[in-house]
Amino acid sequence: MEFSVKYLDIIINNETLARYYLQFKIIFICILNIIKAKFIFLNILTETKDFYKDLSLGLMELEEAFEIVIRYSILLILAFQSLYLIYLVFTPLTVYPVYFILKAIYNATLLEGNVIFFKGVYAELITACIAGAAYYFLLILNLTTPMKIKKRIYSILFILASFLAINIIRIAIFAFLLVRGFEYFDITHKIVWYIGSTILVLAIWFVNVYLFRIKEIPIYSDIKNIVKDVKKKKVSRKDRKKEKNE
Repeated sequence: MEFSVKYLDIIINNETLARYYLQFKIIFICILNIIKAKFIFLNILTETKDFYKDLSLGLMELEEAFEIVIRYSILLILAFQSLYLIYLVFTPLTVYPVYFILKAIYNATLLEGNVIFFKGVYAELITACIAGAAYYFLLILNLTTPMKIKKRIYSILFILASFLAINIIRIAIFAFLLVRGFEYFDITHKIVWYIGSTILVLAIWFVNVYLFRIKEIPIYSDIKNIVKDVKKKKVSRKDRKKEKNE
């Protein structure tokens, strides 16, 4: 009987140990699964973070690329049909102020075809007088230079308005010289047109750069930024590959 009781105690103890062992095993497996789940979650979180980082950088690059495409597309559109849109806008903006100035001084009359009659002289304001190419060149300098949209708008308004005002004054002065019978009118007119206009355009642009504190360089800054973005993207990809391998 004594043997049976001792044997029973051993069995009970073994069963108790087995139960404790089973409980410990279950707890241990749960802890391992929790740790494993934690590492999986951290891995997913890291990959998600990298994904959103890539997405954010991609969107920024896409925005920059889109802005460049828009700027250069505007220049292509403006060049359509020999600067048609530029002449459409700036022809009346030039003709009418010149006409009003000459009307006030010489009682001029505006005729068809942008012809102004004053003091027995018929003066036709042709496309060369409007100087559409000069406006286009100023827009090229502006639209090929990276800058904030607000600064770009103010810059465009300044350069175009400045050239328009100076061009109107130039035409009015030459009309005055024509009436006075200036001996060197033709040669002076050609020198001012071919050389003076180029100098004027560059002068307006550099004044614009100074006033609006533009540090970027037309075309060059765009190319530099594109190359920089490409290199940056390659480096970030290499760094992520190294981190994953480690």
